[in-house]
Amino acid sequence: ENEHFQASRAFTNASYDYQVAVARSLAAKGTLRNTLGVFRTAMPELTENSSLGVHAISSCNQPLS
Repeated sequence: ENEHFQASRAFTNASYDYQVAVARSLAAKGTLRNTLGVFRTAMPELTENSSLGVHAISSCNQPLS
């Protein structure tokens, strides 16, 4: 009975570890969101004016002070 419990526990832990490894691999490749079907809509473009009055493209080109 104890052996069955230990084997079941080890299998559950291995399954969890496998799923975490798959998620990390997909994240490293940059495909995790697409694989999960998670999409962000209505993302602003860099060329659009910001509500703060800062132009993103010109701000990115400014030298660091």
